[in-house]
Amino acid sequence: MEGWPSTQANIQWCKVHQEGMRNHWVEVTYGEYRSGTYIRRFTREAQADNFASLLRGKQLQVHYKPDDPADSVFLERDLEMVAALVPELR
Repeated sequence: MEGWPSTQANIQWCKVHQEGMRNHWVEVTYGEYRSGTYIRRFTREAQADNFASLLRGKQLQVHYKPDDPADSVFLERDLEMVAALVPELR
């Protein structure tokens, strides 16, 4: 990501998935001019629900590859700022 420019992207949706009793994950889709998907795993459904609800409707700093703008990513530190330091992200 060193040297990649950045822009703001809207978090379009967050969906909580479950497989079994202790396997939950949140799928975060962001977009606008740059788009992508991020997945974070949790052992408790309440943690996954809380994470998703804190991110819905927020904006996120996204970094993109200069020679291939379709290749984008966001950094954990940017996610922490968006989610206002949720304990699960520390």
